[in-house]
Amino acid sequence: MITEDNPRWSRVTIEQLVEGHKIAKPADGNHGEIHPKKADFVGTGIPFIMASDLRGGSVDQEHCNFLSRRQADSLRTGFAKNGDVLLSHKGTIGRVAILRTEHDYVMLTPQVTYYRILDRNALDARFLYYSFMTRNFQDTLYRYANEGSTRAYIGITKQLGLRCTFPSLEEQSQIVTVLDGLSANIERLERLYQSRLADLVELKQAILRKAVAGELTAHPEKALQEAAE
Repeated sequence: MITEDNPRWSRVTIEQLVEGHKIAKPADGNHGEIHPKKADFVGTGIPFIMASDLRGGSVDQEHCNFLSRRQADSLRTGFAKNGDVLLSHKGTIGRVAILRTEHDYVMLTPQVTYYRILDRNALDARFLYYSFMTRNFQDTLYRYANEGSTRAYIGITKQLGLRCTFPSLEEQSQIVTVLDGLSANIERLERLYQSRLADLVELKQAILRKAVAGELTAHPEKALQEAAE
């Protein structure tokens, strides 16, 4: 549904979106000496989000690492806020999520970039999220990330050159509604199949127990039925 070929859609770079004040300039977490270390982590506090914390379009703020408010406030950059679109760009490339948080902000590692919508009359954050998930965008990310580096990485400067397309806000909303519905159905099917897989594992274990007990050889059909029940 998100295409690069529609002549009615605007095709722009991230840098052009920034220059047009549609989005803030993307930023990632603190590099160098002020980058928080493992010894800085605390039990509760400000979530410190890594690429591995971006899962299924959401940000895991329960099982991530945490920084004290005092240390987080002292950092220079990487302050992601509610509604930002997050993109992993180092090591693990191409994970995308929308931040939903009750915190004033969460901190990002240098692995993750935030994209913040400034003009909500021009661009929908959910549409930007889905745009980042398209195959063309992901393929471009991987190509950029693997140019001239031993480790997959695409810095902010390169990210500014990335291209995306978007229609009117009304059409964005229509597409997002459809894709949200499809995502909900996919999640429902995933839960259903995970449940069925768990049932199959339990059935296999029950059959193995009966096999060890010698119950399958005497009355195999009855034993299988009992195991299934």
